[in-house]
Amino acid sequence: MTEPATANEIRLTARASDRSIAYDYRIDGPWREAFHIDRITGWFAEAGNGIHTFFAEYEQEIADVPPSVAVIPFVCNLMPIAWLYDATVHVDEIDARFLESLAHVRQAYADMYPGFAFRGRVAAGKIVDNRLNRPQAPPLVLFSGGVDAVFTMLGNRALRPTLLTVWGADMFFKHAAAWEKVKEQNRQLAAAWDCDFTTIASSFRLFLNYAVLNEKFGKPVKDNWWHGFQHGVGLLGLAAPLAWVRRADHVIISSSYSSHDPFVTLCASDPSIDSALRFFDATCRHYDYTVTRQRKVAFICREAEAFKREVPLRVCWETATGRNCGVCDKCMRTLFAIHGEGADPQQFGFTMTAAKLEEITAKLKSGGVKPTAFWSDIVGKLREREAEWRRVPHVAALLDLFPARNAAA
Repeated sequence: MTEPATANEIRLTARASDRSIAYDYRIDGPWREAFHIDRITGWFAEAGNGIHTFFAEYEQEIADVPPSVAVIPFVCNLMPIAWLYDATVHVDEIDARFLESLAHVRQAYADMYPGFAFRGRVAAGKIVDNRLNRPQAPPLVLFSGGVDAVFTMLGNRALRPTLLTVWGADMFFKHAAAWEKVKEQNRQLAAAWDCDFTTIASSFRLFLNYAVLNEKFGKPVKDNWWHGFQHGVGLLGLAAPLAWVRRADHVIISSSYSSHDPFVTLCASDPSIDSALRFFDATCRHYDYTVTRQRKVAFICREAEAFKREVPLRVCWETATGRNCGVCDKCMRTLFAIHGEGADPQQFGFTMTAAKLEEITAKLKSGGVKPTAFWSDIVGKLREREAEWRRVPHVAALLDLFPARNAAA
């Protein structure tokens, strides 16, 4: 007789104290493969100093966060996995509006990925109707320091939002010195534009086994787990306890893409998913999906010029120093976008030495930059002053790489 399959389940409790939330959880069933249960291996093990359990730490006291809200960071990062593995998530108590919103979030995922079945459920001992019942505070803005985040900050600065940078999103615990540089740069930028600033440290990317999740779910949709399934609600969930103690009525996450892009990119951070999420009295807002990246850069450049302020951007994929390397694809796209607006990249966090410019030129001439559609708006802006830019070697090399007849390819 065949043994019945073990159900996929997790039993989770959360307790806020001082400036952190402690999570106790037990995972049962075949879906254990999706988590680092006993230890972590691979690149993330080194980058995260071996941490493999979920935690969230804040810069201010959060002891009065109720358990029904304290579970939200973990549950947000858990539910896409639970839905795909048809798992049951047992919690002692959960916020009523958050639980209701999860049905809409799940449907948004199902609409995005019709090839997968999104099942699973939350089983709560108690559903709590949490209300702030106090005057509302400025919004929280998830803030990496990149183009999207700075555009969002500038576009909402009249609200004097609190900028929120997460340690553990794209910079990990091994790089503590670099993190301090990033934190200080973001703090200074916030102060320069009359915004508040705070941080969260979390292992929300370290408790997951990306090798399994990428293979089972990322690969079939030609993506990875972080980009395609986690980021978005995973980050927004971390902000929930902070929104509670600060009495913020909404949390803002920047758009990564635009409805006007010449291509469609599926991404977990999508208006249909992010804006479906709720907790207690707070809403989540995906900002601004109608604006292309080049238009964001143009706005940032105009604001910097109008207010006579440098606006350092942190966009780099390749360096663990907390600074822009200047020669990876993302750095190059950003600095050329700034060129396209007639501004100086050195005023936006790029060190443009002669040696670095020669390296960029050589990379372009050797075909070391993939000619994707991301470049179309950039090249289009540069061609508006092509005769002038032809006298600048690294810009001329880019224009040669994207001939006018297929600049939008």
